[in-house]
Amino acid sequence: VLQLSEAQPSSAKRRQRTQSRIVDEWSKLTPFNVIMESVFGILILANAVTIGVQADVSSEWSGWLVLDAIFAAMFTAECLIKLQKGWRDYFLGSDRFWNYFELTLVIQGLVELILAVAITEGGGTSGLSLLRILRLARISRLLRLCRLQMFTELKIMISGAIGGCRTLGWASILLCLPLYSAAIAFRETLGIHAGEGFGAEAFETVPTAFFTLFRCTVSSECADHYGRPIWALVAARYGWIYSFMYCMLEVLMTFGLFNVVVAIFIENVLAGARTDNLVMQRERLRDKSFFANKMSDLLAIILEVVHGAEPGAAD
Repeated sequence: VLQLSEAQPSSAKRRQRTQSRIVDEWSKLTPFNVIMESVFGILILANAVTIGVQADVSSEWSGWLVLDAIFAAMFTAECLIKLQKGWRDYFLGSDRFWNYFELTLVIQGLVELILAVAITEGGGTSGLSLLRILRLARISRLLRLCRLQMFTELKIMISGAIGGCRTLGWASILLCLPLYSAAIAFRETLGIHAGEGFGAEAFETVPTAFFTLFRCTVSSECADHYGRPIWALVAARYGWIYSFMYCMLEVLMTFGLFNVVVAIFIENVLAGARTDNLVMQRERLRDKSFFANKMSDLLAIILEVVHGAEPGAAD
C-alpha cells in the first residue's frame, strides 16, 4: 500500500512533466510569430496612413497625440513580447539586425511622443521641426513589410532591383560617355555664339551643354526658357548640320544604347529574383523537415503518456 501511495504521486509528476513537454513542443509549431507579424504589419500600414493624413488634416488636433501614443504602446509591447521570449535570441539571433532596427524605431517613437507632449503643454514651436523629422523617420517602418509572407512578391521585386543596381550604375556611365563627347563638340561649335541667343545659349559651357543634351535625349524635354524648341532655333539660325548631328545622337542613344541597357538590366533583375526565389524554396523545404521532426517527437511523447512507451518508439 505504501509503495502504491508513493508510486501514484511520482506517476502524476511524471505525467505532468510529460504534458509540459508536449506544450513546449507544440508551442514551437504554433504559428504565433506569423500571426503577430501579420497583425503588426497591419498596424504599420495604419501608422503610415495616419502620418499621411496628419500632414494634410489639422496637425494641431489633440487626437493625433492619442493615436501616436497608441501606436507607440503597441510597438513597444511587440518589442517586450520578443524580449520576453528570449533576450539572447533577440540581440544575437539571425534576425538581430531587424530587431536592432525595430528597437531604434521604438525608442525614436517614445522620444517623439515625449517631445510632442512637452511642446503641447509648453505651447512653443521651437521643437516642431525636430518633431516633423522624427515623424518622417517612422515611414522607414514600412521596410518591415518585406518580411511578411503576404508581401513575398514585393520582396522578390526589391531584391531584383537591388541586384540590378550595379548594372544600372555601369549603364549610367555608358550613357554619359557619348553625351559628354557630344557636349564638348557642341560647346566648341555652338557655345561661341551663346551671346546671340537662338538656342546657342544652352551650350555656353560644357556642363550646360551636357545637361541640355541629357534633357533632349533622355527626358525628351528640349526647350529653352520661353518654351521654344532648341534644335529648331539652332537649325534656323546656324544651319541644319547641327540638327543632323543631334538626330544621329538621338538614334544612337534611343535605338542603340537604351535597348542594350534595358535588356541587360532586366536580365540581371530576373536573375536576382530567381536567386531569391530559390532561397525561399530551400527555406520552405527546411520548414517542412522541421515540422516532420517535431511531429515525430510529439507522437513519441504522446505514445509515452498513453502506453508508457519510450520516446524513441515512434521512430
